[in-house]
Amino acid sequence: MTQSIKILAAGEINGTDLMALDATSKWYEDEHNVNVIIERKPDKGSTYSELIIAHAETGGTEYDGYVTHSGDVGEAVLAGGWMDLGKSEGWILDSDLLKSIRENTAMYNETTYMIPFDGDAIYLYYRDDILKFFNQKAPRTWDEYTNVAKAIHNKTFLNRTIAGSCVTRRKDKHAMNWASLILASYTQAKGPDTGYIFDALTFDPLLDEAMTETIRHLENHALYGHENEKTGG
Repeated sequence: MTQSIKILAAGEINGTDLMALDATSKWYEDEHNVNVIIERKPDKGSTYSELIIAHAETGGTEYDGYVTHSGDVGEAVLAGGWMDLGKSEGWILDSDLLKSIRENTAMYNETTYMIPFDGDAIYLYYRDDILKFFNQKAPRTWDEYTNVAKAIHNKTFLNRTIAGSCVTRRKDKHAMNWASLILASYTQAKGPDTGYIFDALTFDPLLDEAMTETIRHLENHALYGHENEKTGG
């Protein structure tokens, strides 16, 4: 009789994650001759995070694993409901694949309890042809970013009016990511282990002047940004 593994995919899951989940499940089925059952409950809110924690607290056996966000790690581990993946054989745990993300989001007390599907990375892109046309250099600091944006904003390039800065600011999209990126460049200069809102060791807040500078930069970016930043994707 073929063994079955039942996984709860909890919370809102995007298309990329679903593709990764389906591909991983198919690979595992073929590799280990088991049947992987994925139960999807894509409701928003904290309902399924609470369900996961409740299963950990009661030792529930309905599911063998979960697909959820890393915010559930601490409570589930403290409740004694998640397995130490470091004690199991797994190619992903022995590789450098997503190592930085795994070590900073999938671990609790230096023990791995989750395996990440992916991780976000924010990059700065600039049009080299536009910068050359307006005699500008690639920015290296946030002040330089603002200066470049100001220099080219509302100018005409190849018969088109261009915006100096282009950052999505939709409330339900990436506005908070951009703000966090700027803040972290001040408070987390020594790497992710230092924390960026709170000190990782003392839990003292790290805002103060850093947040003042962050708000100043955000104001400047909005001033020279695209008119659809708050509504675009």
